Amino acid sequence: MHVFHFPKRRGTAFAMLCLIGGLLAVATFGDGTNRRNSLLPAQPKATENLTVNDPRPVAEAVWQLEKKYGWIVTYEDPIYINSNEIADVTLQVRRDLDQYKPGEAPKVFIPKGGELSISFYLNPDTGRPVEPPETVVQRLLDANSAVGYAGKFRLESNRRVMHIIPTGYKDISGAVISHPSILDSIITIPAQERTGLQSLELLCDAVSLSARMKMRLGTLDRNLFGNSRNRIGVNRVKARVFLMRTLETVNLYAGHSWQLFYDPTMKNYALNIHPVSK
Repeated sequence: MHVFHFPKRRGTAFAMLCLIGGLLAVATFGDGTNRRNSLLPAQPKATENLTVNDPRPVAEAVWQLEKKYGWIVTYEDPIYINSNEIADVTLQVRRDLDQYKPGEAPKVFIPKGGELSISFYLNPDTGRPVEPPETVVQRLLDANSAVGYAGKFRLESNRRVMHIIPTGYKDISGAVISHPSILDSIITIPAQERTGLQSLELLCDAVSLSARMKMRLGTLDRNLFGNSRNRIGVNRVKARVFLMRTLETVNLYAGHSWQLFYDPTMKNYALNIHPVSK
């Protein structure tokens, strides 16, 4: 083994040189990165750009998020009354125009909507958003509000499910009117043996009576709900609570969501239930 000896008189000077060299080796830049690390390539940040163009842009965007990430995000429409928020599609959708004089066919209206975009970072290892799901969905609602599309919304979450709930709409003059979702209606339904489909039909009847606005069943798996049974009863609770309990009884709540759509032509609501793949 080789042993190196240094003159004692130079020991102090050499120690100082070693100390200075060490300090230089770990010298940092103003941004907190050291000189050696600065030579390494920066890790790229994956970005997801979500853009939709739809009559109901918020509903379409959360539909896309559900399909891609397995999140459950329920959606409920505001009321569409303002002329700037509805489109006349009579000529495009009616097939009986020959039975009417020009301009006399009953009108068909749909929400006007438009394009809506948000961006968020992805974890490069998992391919999933870095931020919590609630943050991404809230960004979507903020973007909708910023461009002035129909409806004012609030977001509720219980860690398993997120609910997008309307809180207001624009009236004919364009003024924003506070208005709760019809699923905030307080209902009472007695407990008795029934099918899941019957429970949903009772829900629609109770909401229609309480909100004084028609709600009907739209698209859903009627065979699945028709073959399930429950004894659910509620006493003066929000209709949304009864809906969630009904879904739980058919083992759907962990994998199904709903979209409640307002029809500006018929001026009523349709409740649509769909599966969400994990």
